[in-house]
Amino acid sequence: MANEHFPKEQNIKIAYSEIVTLVDVEYPGKIVDYQKALETLGGLKSLTKVHNADEARLRLQFRPGDIYCKSAYGTGYPVSSVLLKVKQKRHKTTGATKLFAELVGVIATAYKFDTMMDYQYLTMERVGDEYRSLRGISTLESLESTSWLDNGAPLHFIPQIFSPLDIPYSYHFKEEDNKRSEEEEKLGFMFVTARKRRSNFNQAIPYEDDAPTEPTPEAEAKIKTTYLRRKLDEVSKLFETRPIWTRAALSAVSKLNMNRLRILLPCLAYNAVSGPWRTMWIRYGYDPKHHVEAKHLQLIDYRYRAKDKVEMAKSIVLHKRSCSNYFSSVSKSKRKLAISDQLEHFNRADADLEEEDMTEEEQKTHYMFWPGLIPPYRQLFYQIIDLQVPEVQDLVNSNNFKEPACSKIHGFLEPDACDRIRAIINEYVLKAVNEKMGGAGEMTDQEKDSDVSMSDGDMDESVLETYR
Repeated sequence: MANEHFPKEQNIKIAYSEIVTLVDVEYPGKIVDYQKALETLGGLKSLTKVHNADEARLRLQFRPGDIYCKSAYGTGYPVSSVLLKVKQKRHKTTGATKLFAELVGVIATAYKFDTMMDYQYLTMERVGDEYRSLRGISTLESLESTSWLDNGAPLHFIPQIFSPLDIPYSYHFKEEDNKRSEEEEKLGFMFVTARKRRSNFNQAIPYEDDAPTEPTPEAEAKIKTTYLRRKLDEVSKLFETRPIWTRAALSAVSKLNMNRLRILLPCLAYNAVSGPWRTMWIRYGYDPKHHVEAKHLQLIDYRYRAKDKVEMAKSIVLHKRSCSNYFSSVSKSKRKLAISDQLEHFNRADADLEEEDMTEEEQKTHYMFWPGLIPPYRQLFYQIIDLQVPEVQDLVNSNNFKEPACSKIHGFLEPDACDRIRAIINEYVLKAVNEKMGGAGEMTDQEKDSDVSMSDGDMDESVLETYR
């Protein structure tokens, strides 16, 4: 009889009318009141905003509206799941059961709360054998008159963060070591960081030391693929024509991203940490202190300062780093590559193409300057050879064959040369900013007579012939 009412096959037929894409939230608790649970997540508006934002994390507050509530954050993961509505029907006569399933939707994203959330602080004050909440006493719950400040309140201070990380980890206490390492003593560091310096086996050399002649074996060992060897040869040819480079200039000329250059550069050059060529990469065996022509490759640290009527230009010339670009580390999530993935990524031939696309003209603005250009950032490191301004080159060449002895601060230039170069650049920048803002402000006679920019090859062939 049972077989007549329910077939022996127990295959479940899934019925659906249309596929709906859903978002799964794995709520870390037992939900009794759906509306209250939604309020702890900030409501539907907050859920929608987080889901539409890249790398955002879902915030959960067990006590909404309490400023002392420690939030928990859920990370969104891409998943391939389905939501089924399953019903079990039982035959009244035979008691046989059968399952019926209906496809509700497809889940593409799931938010999982896999971090610690047991750091909570209740603002309570003990009164006898009971505890009294301090909400409304030590915090403003609504608009109050100034007399509210005279009421007094219990002193209680909670830590800004309860843990530097929101995942469980083992912490081993040890005695604080205030001794500086030999490397830090050598470089003159005035402080010790919390972690050891991560190195690509590059050689950081101060001004007073002699130039190294070859890379470390560890740096050469990182060049494992044919593609990296080919790129290493290309960058090596650039150092043959010009022994000193900034990393920004190398990245623009070689079309290699910064991550790739971190691997290649220690095999070809050492990094200067002080002196007129500080922060630059210098070819092994080349000591610029003993080469007068290296004055054309000295560093010019230019910083744009808006003044008076061009104060509005702050919105035109951006900061390299701005506080508005920083977010709480717990409010954003970004998938990080594992170590093995990173090595595979750096060895891939198409890894350079994954960087943000910039035109050749935009790349030049990161290390070159010419009249009419507004620098992309307020602080840039230029090499004198990349300043295509006639007044600057005339100033640098004015002491040819009578250069002073190389000094740690001024190199082969006159003591006031760097300040004068920065002043010339600033005049051109102010002129360009004023023109972009509608011609506000008057230009100096020097600016009016300086409309001709140097071509890319004017300085390369005349100055760099000595290096070859």
